[in-house]
Amino acid sequence: MWNCCHCCPTVTAGTPTDAPCFGSTGSVPVNLSPASDGSYTVNGGSAVSFSSGTTFTVSGLAAGTYTIDVTPTGCSATQLVVTVNEPAQPPCLH
Repeated sequence: MWNCCHCCPTVTAGTPTDAPCFGSTGSVPVNLSPASDGSYTVNGGSAVSFSSGTTFTVSGLAAGTYTIDVTPTGCSATQLVVTVNEPAQPPCLH
């Protein structure tokens, strides 16, 4: 029987929450199975730590496509590419 002392989690992105009103309030949940702690970066920025758990949320995102690199402690990074949308422009009134 195979026994894993430290199993690296499967990392997946949940459904993004769009940025309403053209702001920076979009977000995306990141799921880890099994639970883990570690760090992540968004578009190669500064590393942000997350605590042991099965889900954390990357927030403060404007509309756009983001590369999120998630590195659980003791494991290789997993790269996620997510797109946050915004509502269509309202029609111009003249």
